[in-house]
Amino acid sequence: MATADSTLPKLSFHKASGNYCKTVRGKRFYLGKNYAAALETWIKHKVDFELGVDPRKSASITATNRLTLRDGCNLFLDRRKDEIAEATWKSFKYECQKLVEFFGPDTPISSLTPDHFLRLKAHLENGNPVSFSNKVQRVKAVFRWLADRDYTAPVKYGPDFRPPDKKQLRRHRHDQAERCLSPDEFLSISNELGLEMRAATWLGFNAGFGPTDIYELPKRVVDFENAVIEWPRVKTAEDRVCPLWQETIEALAIWDKFRRKQGTKRFFEFRNADKVSRGFADGVKRAGRQRAGASFYSCRHTLATTGRGANDDAALRLILGHVDDSILDEHYTHRFPRERLDAVSEHVRQWLFGGRKSR
Repeated sequence: MATADSTLPKLSFHKASGNYCKTVRGKRFYLGKNYAAALETWIKHKVDFELGVDPRKSASITATNRLTLRDGCNLFLDRRKDEIAEATWKSFKYECQKLVEFFGPDTPISSLTPDHFLRLKAHLENGNPVSFSNKVQRVKAVFRWLADRDYTAPVKYGPDFRPPDKKQLRRHRHDQAERCLSPDEFLSISNELGLEMRAATWLGFNAGFGPTDIYELPKRVVDFENAVIEWPRVKTAEDRVCPLWQETIEALAIWDKFRRKQGTKRFFEFRNADKVSRGFADGVKRAGRQRAGASFYSCRHTLATTGRGANDDAALRLILGHVDDSILDEHYTHRFPRERLDAVSEHVRQWLFGGRKSR
């Protein structure tokens, strides 16, 4: 084995035994009297040696002890790619990249201790408890998935690596900027948008669709004749039934007529979900409505908040695609009265126009 490569590790020579060796955490491993062979042994078993274990003497070493952070994250991402929504998978990918960067790609998962996660907590916290809570849950989901399938032993996080409590989250929500749009804000922003973005925005407001819902919406589920979209929410796979306003139908029909790729399965032509968010942000800027809290997701917040005024939370939940554990809701939503859904939807529409006629 060539030794001129400066990236190769350096071995020490132990004169008393005549062996080349490497010391890790105060423990010396003797690797042999031939330097090239000793170096090859070190590279081959480096992960085990760094754990303080000599695999040449122990029959108890398994893949569970040797799985590195990079390999574990790649295994999780490869297996889960077709099982979860694209946006969710991308958020896991981002978190895995940050984990590998922080701890190092060759770090054995079995070597992680509560002290490691205490340092990770300080690294992840950015003043936003909601964001931090999501990061903690994603990190734990990766390691839990690996442990449940016996790729690693259960990870010990310690008592401090946990999401913020409900009180912290409530305090954070109270301190946030207004997430709902006023009727004037929404209508002025809508008037500044192109055909595709305008159709997407009306659908976001009318049906509570998020950017990923808009991006992945199949053309086949847009029912112009019955003015409804029946399609599970991408994020939760929860059933949703969304009555469409006449204004929304018109915006969707105009886009459907002029869109370029008539043969595609997706209704919209955005290249990704981020394009939806950015397109709305451009409209906000052109309308002179820039403020904290004004985003495409504000359309969904406004629908959810205003829709509560119709006093039919079950119908509102079905429109929004919110998860509910009620057995009754789970098994009987397919028989949910359309008139109740229409009543909630019309309540929001009347609030939007405030007695004015739509343009």
